[in-house]
Amino acid sequence: MAAVRRATLADQVTDEIVALIRQRGLRAGDALPSSGELAEEFGVSMSVVREAVAGLSGMGVLHRHQGREAVVAVPGSADLERLLRYRIDNVAISDLDVQAYREIVETGSAWLAGRHATDADVEALGLGLERLRAARTEDELHDADVNFHALVAQATGNDLLVTTLGAIAPLLRRQRRRVWRGWVVGGGELGPVIEAHAAIFEAIRARDPDGAAEAMRAHLSQPRSGLDVTVPEEDSDDS
Repeated sequence: MAAVRRATLADQVTDEIVALIRQRGLRAGDALPSSGELAEEFGVSMSVVREAVAGLSGMGVLHRHQGREAVVAVPGSADLERLLRYRIDNVAISDLDVQAYREIVETGSAWLAGRHATDADVEALGLGLERLRAARTEDELHDADVNFHALVAQATGNDLLVTTLGAIAPLLRRQRRRVWRGWVVGGGELGPVIEAHAAIFEAIRARDPDGAAEAMRAHLSQPRSGLDVTVPEEDSDDS
């Protein structure tokens, strides 16, 4: 392997470590070579290797334990969520932009769920729907809604969808509150929201991909209408 000689050594070593993990077929829990071995292999100092390892640990690619070498890890939704939160906090991404993302991705998620859902997935979705119907507080409603949409993603059998939608879900909590307040201020009631989720469930249970996608599209028009309503300042919740 060629030694790294370019200016951004830590970034280059980061790429080399990822390539090494792939080339050696290392899996989650496997130990990375020692910092000394990596420094010798890449022709850089130990401090550069440590900087690269720290960066990969922050991304969830490695786990570090005091007194032990780093081990390989698999980034999950929580790791991606941190990156997305940072970007959303520092780039002008509006609630309407986030809503557009949901409409595109979750409609496709529902279609795949309608095609690939197992009996176990359908049973879990049914329980998720009952949890939504049983919600008595706003927090319970939001939690049940997040859970239902996560179960739809799970029913796709697509790990990338599960991971990305899992990452964006915590970031939608503030938006969900704004949407719900707008929905109520605009005269909306809980019943149609529950019915919309029930329509998604029924289409997935019937293994009807097109019906599931259309039901999800109809449901997501509800939060869009909530975003169109101006919520009085005293009713807003930015927590």
